[in-house]
Amino acid sequence: MKRKSVERLSGLYREMQGLFNECDLKQRGCVNIGRMECSLLQYLYKGDKPTCMNDLSIHLCVSHSRITRIVDNLVKKELVQRYPSEKDRRRWYSEITEKGKLVARQSEVDRVNLLERIFDGVPNEKRNELTSYLDAFVQAFRNAITEKEKLK
Repeated sequence: MKRKSVERLSGLYREMQGLFNECDLKQRGCVNIGRMECSLLQYLYKGDKPTCMNDLSIHLCVSHSRITRIVDNLVKKELVQRYPSEKDRRRWYSEITEKGKLVARQSEVDRVNLLERIFDGVPNEKRNELTSYLDAFVQAFRNAITEKEKLK
């Protein structure tokens, strides 16, 4: 019984990943910059402060060279600015520009609108139940990842 449930959960997980990726790619604010660039832009927008390249690399789970290319692309599009630390010339920071904030805000509006349409598709009497189950799933997911990291 548990095996079938886990297989079903695995299928739903893959399907949700695909839907989230598709959603990210179709957000108007991020259509012209790509998924990784959009994720980085959202991270900078929410943090609203200069962020070192190492932290960006860790957040997106990509190499330092990859984060440099992503930031370079965003700098060319004037969505992000990058500058060296005043204390350590080896350390670089990235910060979202006003133009970048507009793109990030539009992306967030698109995401909220989509979630409202999704929620509207759920029967009223199931909405609290859905959010309760999703809360439990996210917490269990977080716990499983944390446990796995402790075993390393």
